[in-house]
This record gives sequence, structure tokens and C-alpha cells, in this order.
Amino acid sequence: METEDFETVKISSDDNIIVKVPVNVVHAFKNDTDQPMVMLAVSSREYNPDDDDTYPMVILQ
Repeated sequence: METEDFETVKISSDDNIIVKVPVNVVHAFKNDTDQPMVMLAVSSREYNPDDDDTYPMVILQ
């Protein structure tokens, strides 16, 4: 979260891909079309609210 390095990946509805976000990588998804976006998120561990790794931050405008 300390650097301003970023990567933009454009994905279309024709793409069937898996996006793996490593641990401690700030990330966001933005739908820039008029069509609904459907995304399925899967975690390798059960969510624990006492060990939350989510931090509010504006990274997309």
C-alpha cells in the first residue's frame, strides 16, 4: 500500500479468466460498460472478522 505502482488489465465479456490477487496486494475492479458485471470471488480461507485484512481506501475514481 506504500507504492503507487499499478497495473491495469482490460477484460471483456468474451474472456473467461481467473484473476488471482496475491496476499497484501491492493486491488479494485471497475465495470466501464453499460452492461452488468458478474464476478465470483473465492477465498482460500474462511473469513474471520477478528483477523480482517480489509482496509478502506479510494483507489479508483
